[in-house]
Amino acid sequence: MIVRFKAIIFVCCAVLAAQAFAAQKKNYGDLDSSMRFEYAGTGGNCNGCEWVSAIGTIDESTPQKFEQFFKTHPYTETVYLHSPGGNLVAGMKLGRLFREYKMPVAIGKTEQVKGQPYSETKPGICASACAYAFLGGVSRSISEGSKIGFHQFYQTKVLEANMKPIEVQGYTLSTDQLISGIIAAYIVEMGVDARVLSIASLAGRDEMPSPTNAELRTPKVTTNQTLNPMH
Repeated sequence: MIVRFKAIIFVCCAVLAAQAFAAQKKNYGDLDSSMRFEYAGTGGNCNGCEWVSAIGTIDESTPQKFEQFFKTHPYTETVYLHSPGGNLVAGMKLGRLFREYKMPVAIGKTEQVKGQPYSETKPGICASACAYAFLGGVSRSISEGSKIGFHQFYQTKVLEANMKPIEVQGYTLSTDQLISGIIAAYIVEMGVDARVLSIASLAGRDEMPSPTNAELRTPKVTTNQTLNPMH
């Protein structure tokens, strides 16, 4: 029963994440490709001169790709995320890996400087499932001009037509309730105030609110200090 329940949760979240942000993806061009991890740097020899560039859509393979990347590059450099989102379950798995590997995380787009062998960071976006992956960083910052976007994950028409409310320990829960509970538990696990869900809850199906820095500091979405890794 427990295995079946977990399977239902995974299917629900995967389908929702794949479809919930599809309408907005057209605005992000090259971000439609699967997230890729690469080392980048300014060419200098200083603290912060090197970082990990993470660009693209989060899919089921993303956490495994990051694990493989970390095995060959076992350094706790800052990960700069630039992503429209993607698979919610994979996004939370990626966030847990960031915490396990003690990775600082920031939002920004890595671009190679034209005609030069080094790179720079420019304003980027981290939306939907990416926003939840971001919460896994042991420290979290958003570079000037960059944006983070939270939104609700809804049932799709496919799910509504084929799934009934689920019985769990005597309670009848809708798919939306299950997903909200999963996200809330993850947020608390990451040491973030669960009230961050209120940002997402105010968004409509096609809306992606981008909170201000003040709104992000209050629920500890961004940090002023390094957090303890998970054990």
